[in-house]
Amino acid sequence: MEKRDKGKNNLHIKDWPEGDRPREMLLEKGAGSLSDAAVLAILLRTGRQGQNAIALAREMINKFGGLNGLMTATCEDLLGVKGIGKAKALIP
Repeated sequence: MEKRDKGKNNLHIKDWPEGDRPREMLLEKGAGSLSDAAVLAILLRTGRQGQNAIALAREMINKFGGLNGLMTATCEDLLGVKGIGKAKALIP
């Protein structure tokens, strides 16, 4: 999925071809077909102005050094990411 969604950072995911959308891929092909960023994007549900959920998820994964770093980040660390408010920082 990483290559297919390249250049789509500013497009709303709902404007992507249906087969490229993370939720649809999850339902159709299972979790194994998704990138880490796509899984996180599903949990985030939305991005921020000018950046869709996939791009925000990638930014977070890069900032925290992968999913392990993201999972050990504090709520304060997460709140330091533009577009992450209290509701998104508290996602289990």
